Amino acid sequence: MAWQDIEGHDAIAARFAAAEVAGRVAGSYLFVGPPGVGKGTFARSLALALVCERPTADLVACRSCRSCIQALAGTHPDIDLVEKPIDRATIPLELLIGSPDQRLREGLCWRLLLRPAIAHRKIAILLDADHLSEEAANCLLKTLEEPPPGAVIILVGTSLQRQLPTIRSRCQTIRFGPLSAATIEHVLSRESQTEGNTSSPAELAAAAAAADGSLQRARLLLSDEVATFRQHLIGLLERQPLPGVELSRETLAVVEAAGKEAPLRDFD
Repeated sequence: MAWQDIEGHDAIAARFAAAEVAGRVAGSYLFVGPPGVGKGTFARSLALALVCERPTADLVACRSCRSCIQALAGTHPDIDLVEKPIDRATIPLELLIGSPDQRLREGLCWRLLLRPAIAHRKIAILLDADHLSEEAANCLLKTLEEPPPGAVIILVGTSLQRQLPTIRSRCQTIRFGPLSAATIEHVLSRESQTEGNTSSPAELAAAAAAADGSLQRARLLLSDEVATFRQHLIGLLERQPLPGVELSRETLAVVEAAGKEAPLRDFD
């Protein structure tokens, strides 16, 4: 059975379980890997297990203690999650160190200095680490280098190259690889059964094979909007002479519409 129902990353989970048993969980981590393979989901599940009052030896949360209930509800006072707003190109500086009139008296770095309210440690997850401005990244350096006792900070990005060298040098890097087509097909099949998805086994297999290791991309390929556009696109490509202007216009419209959608967060 996959660690906390997250497929494809059991080896990484085992490393964290061993580190927790040995009391060697680090203060700062950088999760990197392709989009849509579960880095953010893993980070949130790890936070749940690290604040659980009764975790198993494999670092699996009980999901029934007071700490787990609050974490699952998204209201745990010792778990802090920061991500880039949809309408911003980078993570705003105020999310890390507070607004100009409250500098260093609010924001992620300040909250990490507070004593844990329920758990025995503080956990911070910073999604979209690829979109840290140089100024924001520099504000994190001291916190990453000397996290408060017991605190765990997790940055989630897609590659080491998109992080400042000063960020990389202060974090333990955890690499997430692409998911296998078999793993993606298994997850899609399970979701199809629980959510009443009408996709056929052949369609699930085709989406998994074409997803390039990304569950997020596979889900997108199975969406009604993409399926409808693909059928329409095939029809346009079969016409003679090829309607180049119409083809370009409709493809551009789909791309622009996709760019306005909120990014998928359930398996990033």
